[in-house]
Amino acid sequence: MSKDFEGATTMREDEKEVSRFAKWRRAILGTLGAVGIWIAAIFSVQQPVVVPDMPIQQVAAQEWIFTNDWQITASNWTITVRAGFRLDLASIPPQARKPLGLWPDSPSIRRAAATHDALYASELLPRDTADALLYWQGLRDGTDPAKARAVWEAVSLWGFLPWGTHTPESVEQARRLVTLAPRR
Repeated sequence: MSKDFEGATTMREDEKEVSRFAKWRRAILGTLGAVGIWIAAIFSVQQPVVVPDMPIQQVAAQEWIFTNDWQITASNWTITVRAGFRLDLASIPPQARKPLGLWPDSPSIRRAAATHDALYASELLPRDTADALLYWQGLRDGTDPAKARAVWEAVSLWGFLPWGTHTPESVEQARRLVTLAPRR
């Protein structure tokens, strides 16, 4: 760092290059880590698990709706979703479905995805907490750990996109259909 004529601290050109290099290095290493997790998920074997059915009905290609009220306990929370709440379940890109062996309505990810959708739409918990609950609920329901990790990595990296589309009105509407209470 050097001081300019008014005494303000400025970065020299070589310091800017190091800073840019550090940012790129972090981005590349983060991407490589995510790719490694996806590769592990592709080659892992998933054991079939039966998850109790949920009161949802598919209404469009990537859209479901709750037909009855539903409640789940995840971590220290009880999440209640009322009939009429719309969700996309696990919005897994089509090109990743076969390698992961997970489809949006796969039994081992279905409850975790529904919980995640409800928490995202209502913003009742911070985004990173909702992402963590997706991971842990998936494991609890039998999702292969490497696949659960790959799904968690994806929402951690890209979840800001749907989260950023929320408006105060959409959050308020979701909160009429989703409630969160401490576990008793």
